[in-house]
Amino acid sequence: RPRAEFKAALDSAPENFIVRGFLSDEEYLRLMGEVDCVMAITTAPATIVCGGAEGVALNKPLILGDTRELRAHFPSGAIFAKNSSEGIADAIKSAIDDLPRLRAEMTEFSGRSFAALDKSLDELAELVRSLQRRASVDIE
Repeated sequence: RPRAEFKAALDSAPENFIVRGFLSDEEYLRLMGEVDCVMAITTAPATIVCGGAEGVALNKPLILGDTRELRAHFPSGAIFAKNSSEGIADAIKSAIDDLPRLRAEMTEFSGRSFAALDKSLDELAELVRSLQRRASVDIE
């Protein structure tokens, strides 16, 4: 639900700018699946945005705030916006112009990210099995 101070801006927004309000998980995922690009902007320092992770999970290019942390965490498939209306507008235009490249980069980055996650989970599972084996030997 948009705040009252944004009413004038929203009333003059183009037709294709739709404020959805609260969404169920199912509706949120359905709509995220339809977008060309995910935009998640923050000015908070040392923050990794959930929208960025969701975009990677859905293999969607990103438009993110221009912070050191976000640049390090999302090294490809992303455009970084300066914290101004002009900076955000420029980032959106860049994303539209470079969408095929951003999609290809995100496909590669997402694949690497999931492979690294799978490897880490396999290593964690092996560590747990190793600890269980040690515990069972200690009990005997």
